[in-house]
This record gives sequence, structure tokens and C-alpha cells, in this order.
Amino acid sequence: MPPKDPDSPGPRPGGVLPPTDVHTSSFATAAKAFDDEHHLFGTELAAVLADMAAIGDFAGDDERGVKFKNDYVKHAAQAGTYVEELRARYPEISARLRMTPATLDAADWATIQALPKVQAPPTYQP
Repeated sequence: MPPKDPDSPGPRPGGVLPPTDVHTSSFATAAKAFDDEHHLFGTELAAVLADMAAIGDFAGDDERGVKFKNDYVKHAAQAGTYVEELRARYPEISARLRMTPATLDAADWATIQALPKVQAPPTYQP
């Protein structure tokens, strides 16, 4: 079995966990990606819906054409709603990613504060 990559997540040899350094991590980069996708989904959804509307009446007026048209409109609206619901969550995800380093710092300090108090060492007397 090959040795474990020391930069991979999880315990290292001997069960020691790697240090977590959220200040040099890519939380801000990931947050920006969600911001970009939020904007992109909005503009691309509008463009796709405009393209679909520009196709015009392509199904015909017979019974099958009307049924297809009704289903097409219904499912296109559902797809648009789904994308908008997904898009609406992206700013929240982005904000939480940006807050993660501070939240982890606060959790670290809370852990340190919860440690038992250590008695003062004896004073040195020559």
C-alpha cells in the first residue's frame, strides 16, 4: 500500500489530524464563484426563456399539438422556477462561506475558554 499523501485530508500517520488554516483557504474564492453563478443563472435563464419564446408556435393546432404546447409551457415554467429557486439560495451560500473563517475562529476561542483553568505555578524562591 503506498504511503498516504501528507497534504490529503484526514488523519496523518499516527492518527494526527492536519492543521486547519481557514485564513489561507479558498472560502472567499468559493463565495465569489457562487456570486458569479447567481448573476450568470439570472442572465442565462432570461436568454434561454427569450430564445424559447422566439421559436413561436411550432406545435400546430391539432389535438396533439395543443397538448404538446400546454405541456411544453408548463414544464418550461417549472424549469424556470427551479433555476430561480436555486439561484435565490446562492447569495446565502456565498455569505456563509465568507463567514466561515470567523465562525471557526469563534469556535476555537470558545473551545479554549472552556478548557479547565490551570493553577498558577509555584513562585520561585531562591
